[in-house]
Amino acid sequence: MGLGKAKELVLTGDFIDAFEAQRIGLVNKVVAPEDLMAESMAMAEKISSRSPLATSLSRTALDQGMEASFDQIMELEKSHLIICAQNGTEFVEKRLKEMKEK
Repeated sequence: MGLGKAKELVLTGDFIDAFEAQRIGLVNKVVAPEDLMAESMAMAEKISSRSPLATSLSRTALDQGMEASFDQIMELEKSHLIICAQNGTEFVEKRLKEMKEK
């Protein structure tokens, strides 16, 4: 959701329903209450199947990137690539093996 829409909602105090919240990007997904746990667990399993290192570095990059300059972002990306390269290819090998088995 953009800053303009955020300001509108904060300053007017308007209420919106779940579907409008999804449409404007305030929430990622709308599910029925009875499906909430299953949907949450599916997303958690998908995230946890990824490299913990890459997931952590991606979160850091997203958090810091919102307020960083282009040069700072490039330095951050460079350092993250170096960290990933130094930590070997174990995750890549695991994913390749999984892909071959499918």
